[in-house]
Amino acid sequence: FSRWKTRENVRCVSAAVALRPNGDATGKPMLAICTPVHDCKPDISYVRSLLLTQQLLTERQIDHVILLTAGQSHVGKAREHSLWSAMDVGATHILFIDSDMGWEASLVATLLDANLDFCCAVGARKQDTPEVCCNFFPGLQNFEARTGFLEVKDVGFAFTMIKRSVV
Repeated sequence: FSRWKTRENVRCVSAAVALRPNGDATGKPMLAICTPVHDCKPDISYVRSLLLTQQLLTERQIDHVILLTAGQSHVGKAREHSLWSAMDVGATHILFIDSDMGWEASLVATLLDANLDFCCAVGARKQDTPEVCCNFFPGLQNFEARTGFLEVKDVGFAFTMIKRSVV
């Protein structure tokens, strides 16, 4: 089990899934779903959402791989390991999802279809008073013309998609 906590094992997992078709060759996206799992126990809403997302991606014939980084106590380091693993397998799009999140599968398709360098779904802070995990720009808010997405100043990274080209 201790090997699962090391970068060496992440490389082994990456090598095993590198045989999947690469989105670059066909012009189609190749999505890597990257999840740091701090305590090795993803939430049941995460598991349910992930299964439905896999089904949707398969139906849409979108190549994808799931990369879990278990046992990392520092979420930033775990995301970094997942990012490099996603790069190793040829992902064109990298979706970071925290293991305590739940979502509708169509949300992943919405982010992919937006085809932006960086986009995300804003989550709620886990506290008694409901609050979103983002900071807005002062004044009038700017919505992206093509997608209708709201541009924000800062955002939590719990459900974030980036393109390979921005890494």
